[in-house]
Amino acid sequence: MKIGIIDDDKEFAEVLNKELEQLFSQVQIKRYQEISDELYKEEFDILFLDVLLYDKKSFNEGEKILTVFPHTTLVYISSVEHFVFESYKQKTFYFVRKSNLYPDLKEFYKKYNQSQLNDKQILTIKGDIDILQCEIIYINSSKNTATIHTTYNKYVIKSSLKEILTQLDQSSFFRFNSYTIINFRHVIDVREQYICLTQQNNINFVRNSKDKFMKAYMEYRRKKIWNG
Repeated sequence: MKIGIIDDDKEFAEVLNKELEQLFSQVQIKRYQEISDELYKEEFDILFLDVLLYDKKSFNEGEKILTVFPHTTLVYISSVEHFVFESYKQKTFYFVRKSNLYPDLKEFYKKYNQSQLNDKQILTIKGDIDILQCEIIYINSSKNTATIHTTYNKYVIKSSLKEILTQLDQSSFFRFNSYTIINFRHVIDVREQYICLTQQNNINFVRNSKDKFMKAYMEYRRKKIWNG
């Protein structure tokens, strides 16, 4: 496992480093005082990023990293309470308050382990094909044929979206319209006219679909931070 800590507070970074070594076995931890090009050359399993490192612009920096490495678990660190609660708007996994390090880190560890179990959920197609739900980017359909777009493959099957949806984790998948299901895990950004998904997949908004999507997505983000 690879963990990165980005914080210019050397003393806190050292304390966090030691605590993480106690929580995770066989872990490799790298510490940075700023975001450098090196962070874009290797993927971390978990990345801790200080909110105040770039004069409140760390949220933007975090989003840039996740655009390159969407499967990295991003955790914001903050010494200022109200910045922590803004993090639910970002594609972050959790937050750790410097003033409450040990309880927050313990809670993060529980959430992270639970998320690893959730990522092992399987979608079984016709008793023949097993697909990890976390790898599904989106699903679209035409008549009775559904195409499942995943991180590594594309599957075309005879099935309705309604039938597929009953097998999916309802907290992570969203019925965008009558012919599309989106996996919230793979949402990178939301633009004015479309949704940006991993692997350069875009889903266009139609009619009044944006408000409904944003409401569901923000609720997903809120629950992701508070409940895992």
